[in-house]
Amino acid sequence: HTMEMNQIVGRFTNTENALFTFLDEALFVHDKQTTDKLKAIVTETSLHVERKYKDAKNVQSMNDYWFATNNVLAAPLENDDRRYCVLSVKPMELNPEEKRKYFDALWHEITNGGAEAFFGYLLNIELDPNINVRTSPVTSATDEQKAMNMGHDERWWFTVLDDEHWGR
Repeated sequence: HTMEMNQIVGRFTNTENALFTFLDEALFVHDKQTTDKLKAIVTETSLHVERKYKDAKNVQSMNDYWFATNNVLAAPLENDDRRYCVLSVKPMELNPEEKRKYFDALWHEITNGGAEAFFGYLLNIELDPNINVRTSPVTSATDEQKAMNMGHDERWWFTVLDDEHWGR
């Protein structure tokens, strides 16, 4: 878990043994250099690791990266992006007592065999053979992020071509 993008793309990182890294509000959308570094880190099978006072080395990358943000512009998606799966999650509309009950029940389930049961379910789930698990699904949130990342000219053309009344 980190809130600092520099811990992922900076010179000194500590993710060589990580299988999962959660980036909480670690935005980088308007920083082209960080965006390009992150693309390589997410895509490549090896990772360049350097720790302070240690020699740099390349290691096999097994890490999955998850990002969470409340910002409208969440990721630097390009039109042909293949790296990100974007989900838009609606906030829970519960009062504080309802939230407490919900999370208490959830925590009870997790700590009383629920985590193991869920893991067992995931291990035994039968995937549709037509689904390519190596390709990120395209969601409406993915399309929204791509549209928000368009340049001015590209956005203008997209708007014109998407307008069903244009030319009438």
